[in-house]
Amino acid sequence: MNWDMFLVMEFVGRWSLRDFIGGSPFSEAETRALMRQLLAGVRAMHAAGMAHRDIKPGNILVGAGCGLKICDLGMATTAPPPYEEFMVGTLWYNSPEQLTGRGQYDAKAADMWALGCVMVELLTGGPVFTSETAEEHLDELTDLRNYEIACQDSLAFRGLPGLSPAGCEVLAGLLAFDGDKRMKAETALQHRWLTEEADSPAVLECLAKLAS
Repeated sequence: MNWDMFLVMEFVGRWSLRDFIGGSPFSEAETRALMRQLLAGVRAMHAAGMAHRDIKPGNILVGAGCGLKICDLGMATTAPPPYEEFMVGTLWYNSPEQLTGRGQYDAKAADMWALGCVMVELLTGGPVFTSETAEEHLDELTDLRNYEIACQDSLAFRGLPGLSPAGCEVLAGLLAFDGDKRMKAETALQHRWLTEEADSPAVLECLAKLAS
């Protein structure tokens, strides 16, 4: 006898975070509220031993009250390296170590890099990179080697003069070129940018209206 298996899942809606960015930057307070959700989701995923490997705005669904849901786990893995020598995920959100093509990288650290790219996209309202090949993208990423030193002046991200020093610290930690030095989700959630600044009712109301 043949049996069909069905998974009954929550219906979030048809909108992704990509639909809401659309060229319009979020404020730092709004970005913090969204990143808090994403970091909590990735922390839970990593604690369960899973790495997503394709985090991007298009794979983040926006539900009621602007609740974010990370979806599309087609590239996710629970296995240790080595991984495939070909590129997985989406080029513009791949970490430097993923682009070497050797398959030797920390998949969880790669997720954190992708979250850093999402954070910049929220703050700028547009794609972080424009490269078309892995080689071009790796060349672009070399501009980030000194990002921890001059976060607000980074030409790679068109400058983020409105980002607070605390926010800059989190972004620099997520985009550390060396995967071994990259900030983990748990560490980011304990950073002062997220612990000292609560989401104000006005920000939450604004985001909820956006998703309605």
